[in-house]
Amino acid sequence: MGKRALFIEYLNTRKIHTRLLFAGNVTKQPYMRHYDYRISGTLTNTDTVMNDSLWVGIHPSLSGAMLDYMSEAISLFCKTH
Repeated sequence: MGKRALFIEYLNTRKIHTRLLFAGNVTKQPYMRHYDYRISGTLTNTDTVMNDSLWVGIHPSLSGAMLDYMSEAISLFCKTH
């Protein structure tokens, strides 16, 4: 299991919701096969964003305690992985 998948599983078990980020190397998205486009460079960073990024669920109604819980859980994962 990759590190992002492990992180998502870790957060899900703690009821912290995530979504994958739609960004990065859009040239690898299926809809792009119908378009002509030019690539400049290696797109290494766009691949990193596509493969390693995610959104953590946030909303204005989250309390300070909820945000602290999320922050502590994320910090603990970073320290132990």
